[in-house]
Amino acid sequence: MGLFDFLKGKKSDQPEIRDLVWMTVEAKWKGVAKLLEEDPNQRLLAWSMQTVDAWSDFSQGYPGNLPKAEHMGRVMPGRLQGENLLLLEHHIYLSEENSFLNDTQASRIWVASSLEDVIMLPFGSDRLMGLMQQMGANADEVIAHKMVSASIRRAQEKMDQKRGKVALDPELEEWMKGV
Repeated sequence: MGLFDFLKGKKSDQPEIRDLVWMTVEAKWKGVAKLLEEDPNQRLLAWSMQTVDAWSDFSQGYPGNLPKAEHMGRVMPGRLQGENLLLLEHHIYLSEENSFLNDTQASRIWVASSLEDVIMLPFGSDRLMGLMQQMGANADEVIAHKMVSASIRRAQEKMDQKRGKVALDPELEEWMKGV
């Protein structure tokens, strides 16, 4: 340990979060199904009951045996130790997300999002979707890059700072009720 190592701050035991972003919700569901087929040993979690229900609707019509999504509020973080987590969305507030995920001691954390997700609306997803379409991106292509992850974190931090100060979009407020 160096003389000034204490200035670096506490190292998190949480693995790096890998963001997987699709343009549409339908493409996200198909992408998540493919990920689960490739590696069925993943724990599927969602912050909102709306998302749990939407996944259930999709998976019932999908050929194959897909796991049910679990609501994060009904899962004890300590029971996720060593597991590979696949989240179906981000929490709007980074502090809430980090608090839960830091307690999991998971082996791997991936977060699947789509630019159509209600939770992505405050992050300017409509502008990004327009840009992606102009560039000729296919809706089924996944976007996974550290710059995207960093942008999502910054947007979550901004939402944390605005917490309680700004009225949320009615659709997002409805989403938050399911959290």
